[in-house]
This record gives sequence, C-alpha cells and structure tokens, in this order.
Amino acid sequence: MDSQTVDRFTTQVAAFSTRARRVVAHSLVKDADLLERIAGGATIVRRTSGKLSIERALPREEPLESLAARVRPLTLQSEHIHYAKALKAINALLAHAGQHQHQDWTRQLETEWKSVDPKTGTPTYFHQTWGESTPPTEATDSALTLAWFYGDLVHADDQDSHTGTVFPIEERFSAAAIRTAQLATLTRDTLNWITWLVDNDSLDIAVLGDPEEHVVVTPSKTQELVAIYTGEATDEASLAPGADPVTIGMTPNGGPWNETTEDGQWVITIPWGSD
Repeated sequence: MDSQTVDRFTTQVAAFSTRARRVVAHSLVKDADLLERIAGGATIVRRTSGKLSIERALPREEPLESLAARVRPLTLQSEHIHYAKALKAINALLAHAGQHQHQDWTRQLETEWKSVDPKTGTPTYFHQTWGESTPPTEATDSALTLAWFYGDLVHADDQDSHTGTVFPIEERFSAAAIRTAQLATLTRDTLNWITWLVDNDSLDIAVLGDPEEHVVVTPSKTQELVAIYTGEATDEASLAPGADPVTIGMTPNGGPWNETTEDGQWVITIPWGSD
C-alpha cells in the first residue's frame, strides 16, 4: 500500500474517531446502565386485576434526538465516516502493518453494525394495528425506526416513512430509541477497539484524530479580555446595509473609542428581526 493510500485511510479512521468521541460524550452514553437497558429493549409486562400493561425503558425524547443526530452520520452510506468504510479502512491499515490477527474482530464489529442498521439489519419485532373497517397493518421495528428518523427527526420523507406513520409517534419513537442506543453502543465499542489497537502498537496514534480538538460545546465560561472600549451609541442609519464599517480608533458616528478601566459588567446583544 502506498503512503498516499495509508494517509487516506488514516484520515478516514481519524474522522470516524472524532465523531465517535462526540457520541461517547453524550449523557445517554455516559450512563452505561441506562444505555444498556434501552439497547436491550427492556419491556415490563404486568397483569393487575386481570388487566395487562406494558412499560418500556425509554429516555426522554429530546436527549434521544440529540444522540440520534450525533450517531446518524455514521450510518449514512454517502458519508466518508460511514461505519463500514471506517472498518474497512481499519482492516486495510492492519494488513499494511502486518497485524492480521486483529482483522477478525474488526469484521465481527462490522457484522454487529449491519445487524442493527435499520436499513440493512434483521427486524427483531413487528407491530400490528387493526380496526373494524380497516385491514390489519403491520410494520417492523426497522420500518418504525426509519419512520421516526425520516419523518419525525430530520425530514418529512413520505417514501421512507409511509409504513410507520400508520402507527402513533410513541411506537416510532420506541423503536428508534432501541436502535439508536444499539448504534451508540457499537460506536463506543468501535472507538474502544481503535484505542486498544493504538495502545498495543497495531495502529498509528493518528487514527484517533486530534485529542485536543473539542468535540462538544462546553458550558459558557468567563474569558479574560485584553481591554474594553466604548463609544457613542450608533444611530439606526449607520446600521443600515451599505453603512461604513467601524474603523480602528473611530466609532461609526465618527467619535473616538474610549477605554473603560472601571469594574463592571456589560451585556451585548445583536439586533435581529423586528428589533
């Protein structure tokens, strides 16, 4: 394998690792016990006074939406960080390094990824609905998951979601929660595998990407500024399109900037819309 190809595969795995770090940093993934319960589709069936009820272990909708958004690029075949492409690159690099003994586990990971990919995996259950005047309608958990991803989460794609939309959003969400948790678990496991290969000198550390790169936004924090300068308030005309830009040492009104040396707090807002 020539050096250019090695660099390309290394960059591809590094990009996967960077996205995987973003997935692993999610609160639902950090709670390993909860993630495992969701991924396992934990369902409690109860009979009370002759009545049956079902309770599922599901997260709140908004946290799952953010996790699904972080995982989704890893499942899109058009993305260069698609899991199959990344795993292929890993095995190519292992072969180049003469580390053939580790390739089987990489292939096993790919098999597990494919099994939970809603577009390629095997359905694990199906829902059925029926009524007095309508024929029964069935949908697999894969179809319900795709209905949530493409009809509720990021698009309004009827082609992918028409089967699942027969069912209420709660059923679509339930199926998607399980698949999303499974995909997040495999993302974590794959990142751990890449890290292990690096730690055992089977892959170059470059496949982990830049460890100093921030992959999530940290809470707002205080930053030290060099100086604060204030000037006369700008009238509305000077903010209109085509107005002269602010120049060094002069406000839009032509007045001077004055350095502020007193302690205090200033709140800066940006006019928008009808403001």
